[in-house]
Amino acid sequence: MKNGKVKRLNKKELAKLKGLPREIEDLERELDGMEKYEPVADVIKDYRTGYPKAKVIRGFSPAQYLQRQALLEKKIRQKQSLVNRFEDWIETVPDADMRRLLRYIYLHGMSQKRAAEMMGREWTRDRVNKRLERFFKKIL
Repeated sequence: MKNGKVKRLNKKELAKLKGLPREIEDLERELDGMEKYEPVADVIKDYRTGYPKAKVIRGFSPAQYLQRQALLEKKIRQKQSLVNRFEDWIETVPDADMRRLLRYIYLHGMSQKRAAEMMGREWTRDRVNKRLERFFKKIL
């Protein structure tokens, strides 16, 4: 927050906030897989054609591991920065229901249907969708 002003997040940043946790999970899974297996380089013969044919099978290199690890750390920093900006921005939204909806959908990655369930009995997916449309139309 600069000079007491909070910069709004646009839809692209909100979508990124929603997608980064999945991307981070994918990178963590990939790194976990790399840790379980030793780097390999091997030659086999391919007899599917009826003739021996040398094929090279390669695993990952330590440099690839470090590169993916650095990317993971970068994505985690991006996510934390966006979460901080989101929290500053959302506190400027006067409607408590809208703050809850925005948190459910963009911070917790819920679908509109699941967010409606969390909001209470009188909320439907359509109502959530309409409220979000009106909100974004108003602020953008």
